[in-house]
Amino acid sequence: RIRVVMRELLIGPATSQGLAPVVPYQAQLEAVFIDSDGNAFVDLTAPPDPLQGSSTELMLAYGVVNSILLNCPELSAVQILFGGHEVETLTGHLDLSKPLVLNRRFIASS
Repeated sequence: RIRVVMRELLIGPATSQGLAPVVPYQAQLEAVFIDSDGNAFVDLTAPPDPLQGSSTELMLAYGVVNSILLNCPELSAVQILFGGHEVETLTGHLDLSKPLVLNRRFIASS
């Protein structure tokens, strides 16, 4: 299921009516694995250029984390790797060195 969720996220929105892709660059899913604690690890290709802005970092991270955890409720957290490596942060606003849990603050109400 993680691979299906990530494939759809990497494709981006079907229409461009005010919607931006969760991952703001052409990324590929390199690997997915789950540890014995129920943490998923998702390895994306690294951005070709440095990303900027807290919104970019938060939306990428929680777009991936929330999408996976809402579709795979048996998991407890998600860590995003870039180019096969843990990173401390992408833009300096969020600690990505450890798995992140669901954050409903980034989910729009319907």
